[in-house]
Amino acid sequence: MVSQARKPLLPGWQRRRWRTRGLGLLAIVATVVAAPNRTLHWYPAAFVSLAPLFYLCWNQPFGKQLKICASICFGFCLLVFLPDPWAVEALTQAEIIAGLLVSPLVPLYFTMAALVSLWVSRPCPTWLRPCAIAAAWTGFDGLFAILQIPLPLHFGACLYDGLTVIQIADIAGIWGVTYLTILTNAAVAAGWIAFPRRGWWLPAVGVGLVWLAILTYGWQQLSRYAPTNLELGGGNPFIIGTVQQVTWLKTDRSWNYRTERYRELETFSKAALEEGAHLLVWPEGAMRAQLINSEIERLYLKPLLPSLPNGGGLIVGSSELANPNAIGAPWNERKFINAALLYTPDGTVRDRYGKQWLFQYFETSRFVPSQGGYRPLDAGDRLGFLGTQICLESVMPTASRRLVQRGAESLIVISDDSWFGNSNWPQLHSVLSVFRAIENRRSFAFVNNTGGNIIALPSGAIVAQGAIWEQGQVSGPMYRNRTHTFANRYGDWFVWLCLGGTTVSFGYFKFGHPTQTARLIAGHL
Repeated sequence: MVSQARKPLLPGWQRRRWRTRGLGLLAIVATVVAAPNRTLHWYPAAFVSLAPLFYLCWNQPFGKQLKICASICFGFCLLVFLPDPWAVEALTQAEIIAGLLVSPLVPLYFTMAALVSLWVSRPCPTWLRPCAIAAAWTGFDGLFAILQIPLPLHFGACLYDGLTVIQIADIAGIWGVTYLTILTNAAVAAGWIAFPRRGWWLPAVGVGLVWLAILTYGWQQLSRYAPTNLELGGGNPFIIGTVQQVTWLKTDRSWNYRTERYRELETFSKAALEEGAHLLVWPEGAMRAQLINSEIERLYLKPLLPSLPNGGGLIVGSSELANPNAIGAPWNERKFINAALLYTPDGTVRDRYGKQWLFQYFETSRFVPSQGGYRPLDAGDRLGFLGTQICLESVMPTASRRLVQRGAESLIVISDDSWFGNSNWPQLHSVLSVFRAIENRRSFAFVNNTGGNIIALPSGAIVAQGAIWEQGQVSGPMYRNRTHTFANRYGDWFVWLCLGGTTVSFGYFKFGHPTQTARLIAGHL
């Protein structure tokens, strides 16, 4: 009796559909695990989380690529980035509606990055396509920062705690880390498609040598910027005490409520001073008021200042009139500066910085940029020059870079992320401080109203970190530094290199003819 071949349980098209769904789910889960979040974060997942997406879309028509990319990107963004605007009572209905309208831009951003990368790299041979995908993604990502659009969505940020790998940020910025991460994902997808073929060992050895060089450089830089070596190099640190207030979330603005909040600031500040703080830093809008020459300054701020040590200071966020002569003008005609004021122990304002980049709609109706541009605060001999930024200015490398170029010896950002609601956004915002620290080799302090305060060394190592949505203070050392890195001197050079390389490779392989060498290598692989 002749046995008949067993028929497959599912026809081919159904097997392919279930494989696509399974790989899409794997990509969503891996990206959620890799992304900075409060529940579970494991940065090595970032090196493979996008590989299923690239694999599924590798040779598909644009319509199917769009469907796959949108499904995966909306899937992980829903789990990682969706805020809860109703967690903040103080938000107006207009602000909540605006936030809900803006939210789909996040998965749209990732979808566009994936589609653009796949489309412009398609003419390239398989052996070159991972490099082209990484260059296109990095160029797309970096272009947003160059255009001053502060999206804290750079894929390289997933590696904020992979310190050995991300030390290359002092050369190529966060863009070099993003490139490396996307390149690894695309290489996994390409190997999945092309393996096994003759000559696979050649690119494998090349990738291995690149990784060896990156890790060797990382180990050297971590040793160079370890606390013991910083102190041996004459870097006597000062102690910074940061307050995470977690307030102003309710609509109540009565004086009883305000007084209670001001007393909390005093309590947390005194606790930080007892821990040896030389510099106190309160978050953006800590007192929700105009301070200079006000009753609030006289009653609640100045009594605390004599407690500061000699040569110390206090940085506090404030809304100050852009034109002091307009104090008698109607409220709707007044324009303000979102300011960071530096107070000294004798009660005077030694220096001030005004926010330069304003968020459209949410800030531009009331605030204007201050004059002077990105300028560090002169805090005296003990604290040096403090490169202070406000809120989303720290998301873009430009602000930190300009402050360091103008003399900043350490970097600080004061922020209020309460309008993101109960979400992972405050943590995503804070961990970008690690890259600003490495890019400029400056100690960095992130001070947020909703918590998650971070104090990082010039190596990017986090020496102190607060929990999100928990009141308290976070203290740690800040090392002053005056050297300049390659990334600080030459800015977004790697983004321009990626954009240029993407344009050249697309034009060459799309409209030109590959050289004999390229044909030989492509055929060999």
